[in-house]
Amino acid sequence: MLAEIVGHEAPLRVLRRAVATGRVHHAYLFVGPPNVGKTLTAIQFAKVLNCQRHATFADEAEVECCDECRNCHGIEVENHPDFRLLRPMTGLAGRGDGDDDDTGEDEALLEIEGSLITTGRIEGLVASASLKLSRARRKVYVITSAEAMNKEAANRLLKTLEEPPGSTTLVLTTAHPSRLLPTIVSRCQVVNFHPVPLATCESFLARRFPQAEAAQVRTVAGLCGGRVGWAYRLLQHPKVLELREEVIGWCLGLKTMEQVECLRLGEQIVGTVERWWQATATDKEVAEKALKQARDRVLRTVFPEILDVLSSWFRDLALAGADPGAPQIINQDHLAELQHQAPLYSPAACRKVVLHIEELRRQLRQNANVRLAAEVLALRMLTA
Repeated sequence: MLAEIVGHEAPLRVLRRAVATGRVHHAYLFVGPPNVGKTLTAIQFAKVLNCQRHATFADEAEVECCDECRNCHGIEVENHPDFRLLRPMTGLAGRGDGDDDDTGEDEALLEIEGSLITTGRIEGLVASASLKLSRARRKVYVITSAEAMNKEAANRLLKTLEEPPGSTTLVLTTAHPSRLLPTIVSRCQVVNFHPVPLATCESFLARRFPQAEAAQVRTVAGLCGGRVGWAYRLLQHPKVLELREEVIGWCLGLKTMEQVECLRLGEQIVGTVERWWQATATDKEVAEKALKQARDRVLRTVFPEILDVLSSWFRDLALAGADPGAPQIINQDHLAELQHQAPLYSPAACRKVVLHIEELRRQLRQNANVRLAAEVLALRMLTA
């Protein structure tokens, strides 16, 4: 339901007003950071447009779906003839090649670094859009990470945006609008999504995970940087939180390590990246296959999440050095350790490590060697 989406009041007003006034645009472009709630909002919007219990609204405040009817349920589980959700996917060998819109084996398709939305999948969407409505009032097609379309696919979609079928709405999402064809952007109504405020994120997570300790919820809310989806996934998987403790353990042990141990620490970093991937997988068998068949791309997909933890730690060390009780400290559940170690690090050293981490993110996107990157990162941390 739209009411369950937190921290995005402005985008929701735009969508509610469109529904209430009957002026739903044929194409929207949701722009914002990854895991901030763009896809969730698109799915809920599709449900509102097709809810069987709520079809008309007196004003925008009433715009909502029932979340119980056949259409709402079908869209929620992505099993509705008038709704499609396309993500950039990579297929495992022998389990579908990821080029078809419907392989019949969705569990074999993975959304990992370097995945594309191919021409074949866009062609399937376009063909479906030309068909008559099955049981919905409006067809809704959602294309996530739309910048992952190859050139031919983007041009094919552009033709549909220029001559949209009646009673059809396309919702594209992206964190990188500059990577889309300008002509695609110009034919969409742009809706901007911003990081969710810390207090809002913390309050939401506390309600959803009442069993979690307050300090842990506060820490995860800080770590996510306003990306509620990422924070939610972190608390959903206790094993990931254990791995976070392992990462912090490296940081706490740096003072007793010799620089020659950077190779061993680099190996530990890569191993933890692999286990982080396995811990968040919904299908363990497919996760193992992915590590065997596309290990480098899997590591590039997950490594940034480890970097988030490391970056937050060195940022907190600098803050704790200036003000041991600074409310901006993210890792509140390790406040005592931060206060104890802060005098060992200069603000300049912490800043250098954080800058290197950000440079490493860029290098990983440009196909830097993952193992070498982990070893250089370990060396930078040890020399801090």
